[in-house]
Amino acid sequence: TCRTWGDIWLNESFATYFQKRYTLHHYGAARFAEEMAGAAKSAFATDNDRYLRPIVSDRYDSPDDLFDSNSYPKGAWVLHMLSHKLGHKVLLDAIGKYLRRHRFQSVETADLRRALEAESGKSLRGFFQRWVRQAGHPKVTASIRWDSRRKRLVVRFKQTQQVTAQMPLYRLPIEVAVRRRGSKVAAMHQVLLDGKRASLEIEAKERPEVVEIDPNMKLMVQWRFKAGPDVL
Repeated sequence: TCRTWGDIWLNESFATYFQKRYTLHHYGAARFAEEMAGAAKSAFATDNDRYLRPIVSDRYDSPDDLFDSNSYPKGAWVLHMLSHKLGHKVLLDAIGKYLRRHRFQSVETADLRRALEAESGKSLRGFFQRWVRQAGHPKVTASIRWDSRRKRLVVRFKQTQQVTAQMPLYRLPIEVAVRRRGSKVAAMHQVLLDGKRASLEIEAKERPEVVEIDPNMKLMVQWRFKAGPDVL
């Protein structure tokens, strides 16, 4: 269990996320996506300018204050993003070793991070710092335009959330899928939004019929889309 109340997400986020993983196993991907979308909406509703706190925090009036959407749906989304970042098998293997190593002990967030790093061989210090130890969530405007003269789909991204020294910009690898309507096969493209703005230009002989931003729901982002009537 968690060593302090500030690390309560180590209990509650796992309970929330693995309930949703069971939904994926038992009911399928569409139901799972619906539940993850609902979790994100719940997190966004609480995680606003009037109420901002990191997932891990030792500042509270009562331990009850920490049993909120940060410790449940937002924390579940952190685990979901780690599943995509590391691979779900790596995540499960790391969690298994983490549980066995700390059996009958109390833990803190650094113990989980070290277990994930040891299994994956990747540094997660930056990821945990921004998503777990700092407040807020990314709000991204995606502007979509078809350039008929140059035969290009132009997608521009902009982070619009409040940015401070305590809440810097996020590093977001964003996938964009382009396909024809009715086709399950899509051409996948990726752009790294690690500053205020980023853009992606995709060459195409004809106007794409379907453009999907983050089609596999890998990122907890509050999206806003801007496009002309021809694109919509």
